[in-house]
Amino acid sequence: GSATEPDLRHVYFQRFDGNGQAQGAPLLLGQTKVAPHAVAWTGTRFATAIVSARIGGVGFGGIQIQLVEPDGTASGEPAQLNTTFDATHLALAYAPGATGVVVYSRGQRQAGADGLFARPLDEQGQPEGPAVTLTETGVLSPDVAFGDGAFGVVWMDRDSARPLDIAFTLISERATPIGEPRRIPEAGAQGQVHLAYGAGAYGIGWSTVDQLGELTMRVTLFDLNGDPLDEVDLTGPEGFGLVTDVAWLDPNFFAVAWQDNAGDKQTIGLSRVTPAGNASAPVRLAPEDGAPMGNATVAGTISRAGLFFVRDPSPPAAGYSEDVRVQFSTMAPCR
Repeated sequence: GSATEPDLRHVYFQRFDGNGQAQGAPLLLGQTKVAPHAVAWTGTRFATAIVSARIGGVGFGGIQIQLVEPDGTASGEPAQLNTTFDATHLALAYAPGATGVVVYSRGQRQAGADGLFARPLDEQGQPEGPAVTLTETGVLSPDVAFGDGAFGVVWMDRDSARPLDIAFTLISERATPIGEPRRIPEAGAQGQVHLAYGAGAYGIGWSTVDQLGELTMRVTLFDLNGDPLDEVDLTGPEGFGLVTDVAWLDPNFFAVAWQDNAGDKQTIGLSRVTPAGNASAPVRLAPEDGAPMGNATVAGTISRAGLFFVRDPSPPAAGYSEDVRVQFSTMAPCR
């Protein structure tokens, strides 16, 4: 931030190796006033998306797509999506070696945005057609993943009869909806919802408050046609369990990263679910000094899963301290 723009933040792209070591110099993607950003692998390059901010009436305000070469350098000029200045949430996915979509919500309502939109992108990250409206209701936490010839899109619907039902739909590579959205009714979802695809199934990780008033975690599975397969309750957290990420670990697991708030302790962990709905024993990562850990994201394979997470040894009542760090840990073998 600055004296004139205190809420302004720079956004960087950084590569890491399998041990969590930074590779090369960070690449400045732009400046933003909102947190959402996204990174996807196109099959040959990285694609990044941020909500760029106008500074002093100068520059572009809205979603900006920048491709990045495998060596971490920018690939061409960024694509700028007009009429997205009020985007509040976004997600990005690519079909390997082909086209992609960016999914985003718009609006300035404090509790959520009005409507969810999908925009097709070509191999260069340029918009390939007009935005397609997926829903006109209030939306929180959209996510998107490429499946088998189609993209799956999930979001929390804050205008449902019971707030924060979960909706899931398929869209084509032109961002056109395929059939009607499927719903997880009376979900009462908390936090965020996360989506991944693998071995013919979409896995949706989410959290909800159970009948005992405790925050619990679930994975809902849909097949490649968007039909429901199974729903799995996850174990692992000793207190309030919050799903923070879902990723596919080749060849046979969805990995669900979570944050456990138990009393004055905040730890992270990883649970695994097969496309058939079989859950494996969870793994917990807890520091010896008891410093709070959270916001874990996961990537890798079944033989070597990597977790990025935030660790703050002296957390204030709200936000983060000056001592906060983003750290990395591997979990291997993850079987």
